[in-house]
Amino acid sequence: MGKEGHVRADKFRLGYAIHWLALAFIRAYLYFRFEAIRDLGLPADMVLDSKAMRRLQHYFYGTTFLSIVFGLMHGRRRSTTEKYLFSNLAALSYYFDDLADAYRQEDPGEHTWLNNPETYGHRVDARGVSLHLLNNLYRHLPPDSLNEFKAYLHRVFNVETAGRQQTDHTLDLEALWVITREKGGASVLLFRRILHVPMSETERDALFAFGGLIQLCDDVSDLWFDHRDGTRTVPLLFAQQHNLPGLRQFFDAEVRRVHTLFEAVDKKPSTFWGGPASAWAAVGILVAIARVCLDEYDHLQEKNGTLPLHDRRAMVVDMERWPNRLRLIRRLSRG
Repeated sequence: MGKEGHVRADKFRLGYAIHWLALAFIRAYLYFRFEAIRDLGLPADMVLDSKAMRRLQHYFYGTTFLSIVFGLMHGRRRSTTEKYLFSNLAALSYYFDDLADAYRQEDPGEHTWLNNPETYGHRVDARGVSLHLLNNLYRHLPPDSLNEFKAYLHRVFNVETAGRQQTDHTLDLEALWVITREKGGASVLLFRRILHVPMSETERDALFAFGGLIQLCDDVSDLWFDHRDGTRTVPLLFAQQHNLPGLRQFFDAEVRRVHTLFEAVDKKPSTFWGGPASAWAAVGILVAIARVCLDEYDHLQEKNGTLPLHDRRAMVVDMERWPNRLRLIRRLSRG
């Protein structure tokens, strides 16, 4: 296939991925509105208020994107059981992140919680919501998946509770990147372990790298929030060094590396539209959003001489605004 043929194929895959995304998010909206809370099975004294519901919806849609990438990779939708497990793990991720942030502020002392989320849950969650969600997952995971699921859960738990990005101000680029890749990669593999589909080594490698890329994209988008909260990240380190060209080079190199790993994933000959190339087309949408943010940061630095990291209005690139959506469409059309 010539260059023009590859370009056309990529455009078709992008269109197919967008179609899959649109349908999946419509289904996700309906499921969240009418079924998701029921699937959590929360006792009457664990009712979530409207703020918690909005936060949960944000996490729920984020994990829906993961399910879309996995679904495109294998040309399949989630089963009812898999959707139930995804909902509980999304809720656990939301609830645990909030617990970890609050507990770190209230009790900055050093604790060793290594591989022990249950003890942590008893210590910091008096209502017992996190342990309820965790037990839902343990009860419904197939026995042959449970041990590997716990291993990934512990990896995510360990890196989050260590809190080095908030407390260790000596972290250099290499150390921050190790944390970023571990946090993102183990999280993606944690959700992937829910699916009742075998995972090859090439897929495992691609998805771990994809997780690191997701976290890097999030950190690019959250530059102002991380600066405000004192959370050290790779993009913030580049920004504080006034090195946006270096950040873009770092970002583009990682995108190319992850793309190469996706191309190496074992392909199923029976899959026509699905497969690693279609999954990568969906990933490309997330990458394009991050690049819209990088473009805006370049514009701000050129305009002001430096990034106005303290200015929320300038720094937060809201993708709900139509000008930014149009920039995203232009980014995607350029490939």
